[in-house]
Amino acid sequence: MAAGTWTLYDKVRKKLINGTMDLNAGAWRMRMFKGQAAASVSVSTLSLLSQIGVTNKAANMSSYPLVTFTVTAIAGSATHKWTAANIVVTASGGDAASVQYAVIYNSLSALGGHVLAWCKLSTAAFTVTSGNTLTVTTPANGFFVVY
Repeated sequence: MAAGTWTLYDKVRKKLINGTMDLNAGAWRMRMFKGQAAASVSVSTLSLLSQIGVTNKAANMSSYPLVTFTVTAIAGSATHKWTAANIVVTASGGDAASVQYAVIYNSLSALGGHVLAWCKLSTAAFTVTSGNTLTVTTPANGFFVVY
């Protein structure tokens, strides 16, 4: 299944400039959300993960750390991309039903942090059965590009 594009939340730009978010440091994580969370996940003015609501997160899937995240220059240009290793998510303790969205955020506590970007993983919600994995592949040009 092909994921959609990653969309930055509106308040990210200001948080990057004023230092609230640092793309080179911090605890960056990805959390999966249900299909019915569309109205909450895609609100461009969101600032915190808690604004999406705990009932919208995909059950039996934790929040997963982004590893080896980097800001990298794109060869032959003045642009940079923010990327990380692929994320492998495991359904544990039961099926993860109605998964459709992923949100990247800067973890401040066990309950959430500042949201960075969201992606619609599939055109329809799907289930990851207990013990099975879902791999979210990092786009070739990173989650987003800075020009």
